[in-house]
Order: sequence, then C-alpha cells, then structure tokens
Amino acid sequence: MDWDYARLSKAAKQAGGPEKLIDMLVESGKATGHKEMIPLVFIAALIGALGYAGIQQLIKFFGKKDIPLDEVEVAKEKLVRGIKEYDASHPEESAEDVKESKKPTNKKSSLILKDLQAERKVAQKDRHSGGRVRK
Repeated sequence: MDWDYARLSKAAKQAGGPEKLIDMLVESGKATGHKEMIPLVFIAALIGALGYAGIQQLIKFFGKKDIPLDEVEVAKEKLVRGIKEYDASHPEESAEDVKESKKPTNKKSSLILKDLQAERKVAQKDRHSGGRVRK
C-alpha cells in the first residue's frame, strides 16, 4: 500500500501538485466521455430524422383528400332517391310517429324531459284556471 501512495505522490509532483493532477484526471475523463457519446448522438439524430419523415408521410397520407364534385352530386342523388323510395314504400309512418319513437337514452335527459312535461301540465292548468295559481 505504501508503494501505491508513493506512485501517486510522484504523479502529483510531475503534474504540478495534487490539485493539477485531479484536474487533469477530470479533464481526461470528460474527453473520453465525449468520444464515447459521439456514436450515440448520431444514432439519436438518425432516429429523430426518420421519425420526423415518418410522421410527415402519415400526415400526408391521412391529410384532407379532395373529392370530385361529380362524385358528390352522384352520391347526393343516390341518397335523395333512396329516401324517396323508402318514403314511398312506408306511407303509414308519419313525421309525428318518428318524433314520438325517439326516447331519451340516459337518465339525465329522461329527468329533463319529465321536468319539461310537468312544467307544461302546470302551465296548461294555469291557463284553464284563468291564470290563478292554486296552493
């Protein structure tokens, strides 16, 4: 162990003192670390560039696509024709039947609908009673 200390002491003396020896060791460690990181930096840059290019391609692929106006007109005509054919084949259904068949799908809308119906009944009673409120 004494020989290790002697070698360290000799190295410190050659470096110009213990502080300079430690600074020299730290700087050589930094230089080595920088050299080891160079490939990793290039790999990260390459992955970033490929990711950017891939995202640009996805945006381009899923971007807004223009539909020719003639195709839109043909589709509109088919829809109108289909609705007219359905109406002709189902004359027994009226607009009132369709409105009544729509029922609320959740509790909140059911409660709102019940409140509105109750308010309507109260308003009708008030109209029939001459506007007087009964308590």
